Amino acid sequence: MSTPENSLPVLHTVSAMRQFRSTLPEPVALVPTMGMLHRGHMSLIRLAARRALSVVVSVYVNPTQLTSVEEQGAYPVNLDHDVQRLQHLKGELCRERQGHEYTVLAVFAPTDQELYPHGTDLRQRFCSHVVISPELTGVLEGEDHPTHFLGVGTVCLKLFNMVRPQLAVFGEKDYQQTVVIKRLVEEFLLGLEVVVAPTIREADGLAVSSRNAFLGLERRAVAAVLHRALKAGITTYQDEGKSCENERDKVREIRAIMSLLK
Repeated sequence: MSTPENSLPVLHTVSAMRQFRSTLPEPVALVPTMGMLHRGHMSLIRLAARRALSVVVSVYVNPTQLTSVEEQGAYPVNLDHDVQRLQHLKGELCRERQGHEYTVLAVFAPTDQELYPHGTDLRQRFCSHVVISPELTGVLEGEDHPTHFLGVGTVCLKLFNMVRPQLAVFGEKDYQQTVVIKRLVEEFLLGLEVVVAPTIREADGLAVSSRNAFLGLERRAVAAVLHRALKAGITTYQDEGKSCENERDKVREIRAIMSLLK
């Protein structure tokens, strides 16, 4: 365990995490992340801090939920950046609460060897993994990336077993993931609450995400249209046959922009 200034514990091993967990005041909240923390993550951690006396933020790029070695290598990683952001947030929480009901904040940043001692290829017979109902994991994201939710479920079960939180906080942005995690908790009788927090968006409506860095300028502009398209569709549906010409104009505009991807 390393402890940077401002006494923010940063733990790297399973044994250190378990030992530290035994000292934490309860309830304990877990906020699983893949790092490169942004204001969307900060909103999750703030929500966790309102609900718990201790908050553990895991920072781990989980290889078993990524689609390729290339994607894993391209995923942005900067633990120093994440620790600095959390140190700043810890100071804000302390000032806001003026020392009352102060939340213990810690970082768990394990290595692949710590979490997957037998390797990260879940297709190998010597690697154990979690299989959640295909009705949830075999559609949408799971249809294009069949092993994605194997990795998500497996790493979350490991984190839940190590941290033993009373609640875990996830963002609504990854909606299918939240449904899968809730089923995992239910099926394996884990006895924790899964809290789903609202999506934080950029000014143009695009959900804040570390993966936005993978988009070029053109795709970044088109991606922002998706939120507008969904909102326009919802409005049209709710109008139930009323005059919707303005919404139809919006949909036509959105279709024209989306055609740029073809």
